[in-house]
Amino acid sequence: MSISMHRSAEAQSRAKAFKLAQSVPLPLLVAIQKSVKNKFEKQVSRSGYSMCSLKQVAQIPSLGKEVQSLIKQFTGRSKLLWQALGTIWPEIKEMHMDIKVHNSPKFHVGTAGPGMVYITLQTFQDVLRLSPKGRKQALNRLTGILAHELGHNFMRHILQKSIQYLQKPNKYHDNYYPTLDNKSKQLLQDVINKMPTTPLSNHQKEFEADTIGDLLITIAKRSNKNWGTPNIMYDLWTNFFPSLKPENVDLVRKSHPSYRQRQLQAARVTCCLYSAIVTHRTTDVTSPVMREKLLDTIPTKSNL
Repeated sequence: MSISMHRSAEAQSRAKAFKLAQSVPLPLLVAIQKSVKNKFEKQVSRSGYSMCSLKQVAQIPSLGKEVQSLIKQFTGRSKLLWQALGTIWPEIKEMHMDIKVHNSPKFHVGTAGPGMVYITLQTFQDVLRLSPKGRKQALNRLTGILAHELGHNFMRHILQKSIQYLQKPNKYHDNYYPTLDNKSKQLLQDVINKMPTTPLSNHQKEFEADTIGDLLITIAKRSNKNWGTPNIMYDLWTNFFPSLKPENVDLVRKSHPSYRQRQLQAARVTCCLYSAIVTHRTTDVTSPVMREKLLDTIPTKSNL
């Protein structure tokens, strides 16, 4: 796949916003993460639902051996994906990823910021039930889901969301309105003052997360051949419909690209990687240049 030498204005704006986000100190991102994490977990608790670690949920006998085994395998893959993220974001190597499982029907899968991921217990059950090729396919799909969330982490979308809701508070997304100390508030205000005036749409952010997620899987697979050869992100969006409460379905449709659009983006990323690795003999897929090429495959707003 050839990448145009002339980047669209949207791609240039995205690159500028990301470069600025990259300059934000990790402690500020962690402060935002902790604020979002605390608000979200309190909200789940107040609603009468529970939350626990992956290790704890894997020990629940009532889930059945198939689901328990899937969760244990997923735990191993999650560590490899976190290591892959560390190769393109060295700062987070000293951090640990925390994946929490909850049973609230109001939320599906999401991230509060660097290394903090939430996933519903229902997701594990649904992925297994909706994967016709069995546990291996289910494991690949869970891998894709987590890689997508880590893609959000790498692109610093939690920072962009917090900025959006600081500028225009939204009751539904109150979790993203950070509670910060004065120093962090000033740092965040400095970022706001420099950010491009036209923020990326939610669809664009989802495409970014898918694209970086695909890159993370590519990096992880290089040292773990047992992951197989299928395009994990492409398969994730093929006949896969995780359960959502009816009132949340429309919200997801409005804020996320269609499954078909995401399949097409996965195909574009695969072509770009294939071209770089096979045709041009690129060995370092972790380079900033490679990331730019991959992100440039994302369609502009007018082409969605």
